[in-house]
Amino acid sequence: MGLYLFAATLAVLSTVANADYVISLQLNEYNVGQGFLADGNHCSDYWFRGSKCNINLKVGIGFSPSDTTCDKIVDLGNVTTNANRVVFGDDSVYKDWSNPMLFPGTGLYQGFVLCVEANDGRGTTVQLIDSFTSPPVPATSQADFTFYSHPRSNSPEPTLVGFAWIVKGDVPDPHPTPSTPAPPSTTTVFGQTTTTTAPPIVYHDCNDVVNNGKTSGVYSIQLPNGETVDVYCEIDSKTKTAETVIQSRGETNAAEYPIETLNFDGFTKPYGEASATGNFWLGLENMHSLTTSKAYNMVIRVCCGNKLVTTQFYDNVTVGDADSKYIINGIAEQPYGLGFKNPSTDFGKKFSANDEYNSVVPPAICKIAAKNGTTNEYIGGWWFGTCANNLNGHYYAHDNEAFSDKETCTLNKTLSANGPGIELQLGSPVAPPLYDYHSYTRVRMSLYTPSPGIVPNSNICK
Repeated sequence: MGLYLFAATLAVLSTVANADYVISLQLNEYNVGQGFLADGNHCSDYWFRGSKCNINLKVGIGFSPSDTTCDKIVDLGNVTTNANRVVFGDDSVYKDWSNPMLFPGTGLYQGFVLCVEANDGRGTTVQLIDSFTSPPVPATSQADFTFYSHPRSNSPEPTLVGFAWIVKGDVPDPHPTPSTPAPPSTTTVFGQTTTTTAPPIVYHDCNDVVNNGKTSGVYSIQLPNGETVDVYCEIDSKTKTAETVIQSRGETNAAEYPIETLNFDGFTKPYGEASATGNFWLGLENMHSLTTSKAYNMVIRVCCGNKLVTTQFYDNVTVGDADSKYIINGIAEQPYGLGFKNPSTDFGKKFSANDEYNSVVPPAICKIAAKNGTTNEYIGGWWFGTCANNLNGHYYAHDNEAFSDKETCTLNKTLSANGPGIELQLGSPVAPPLYDYHSYTRVRMSLYTPSPGIVPNSNICK
């Protein structure tokens, strides 16, 4: 075995030495969520007692962004035993894979795609978990890290892969990152003085903002769909981290912008006013444009008064297009919130609003979407999968008499005439109604890139 690995290593090094460029690919993570197969069944019939998947993995590279298959496939063998997630170690070996793995290419680097095949192996039985080709990595991306979440048509959850890459050799010049515009220049020709002003800088998300030395505040960003919209950027200059706020609820301008009254069409557009404390919604169309342009994670923070109640993390979040009814996909890092399963999660679900109910859960059962227990008027808009979450519900100010306990933001069921309010599932209850009659007074949904990560010590409650 040792001689085989030595010979294989020499062969790879020889190929690399003669290559025009080399992609160094490092796997970070592979995650199958709660352990579903591609057909929607669990890996183990005994999932209810904690049995999980035995993941066998194959990973490959396609040397063109237009590839739908991969030329070079590497067998990693069995990467988990009774576990639905593997975090790959640096400089570790998984059967034929050395992490990072070197993929030599010929000609000019054009980008690549990643191919993944995962199976559950139990004795002689092999069952498909997922098989897919990632979205293309463009030629301008030569050193980066991303998560990709792959939806599965017959399974209630996507799978997720995290990977990083460095490309060296014959590569094109990458696009320059946004930079501070040059100062105005003045020229004089035949006595005529002309002043030329550089065009204003264009930001595409709050990462561009922090990279230009800015601090927290409201900035205009240009989205891939061509729309320009104001967003609030939370920034930590020391760590160069930034979060792009896509939804915010708070007492500031709550009466002026009652998000809970929007119909479906209203939710597709920006609404409210971007600020540190106000009510704001980026719009489903813009969320789709932003989250499908590159990999973003999402963090949700909720407060009761000036107390932070929970911070929840979601990996590789995407919002679908209008034809999909803006389906949300992602991987929850905790088994509650959007990751709460009963029987399925909010991920993979269509968006619903006052005038258009798209949930598979009957409205008579999905009481978080009803007003006063009736089914003819819905409150706010959300991806109602568990009917335990709705961050766009009615806003109850902290001094409202509808609260039976202001310290915990617990609602009095008989006095909360405008519905359950702003709800986020925290792990209980487990029986209908699944929401817990807590209506939070500050909420923020923010997108951030896996690298450099979230803003540390964020406190939206103060």
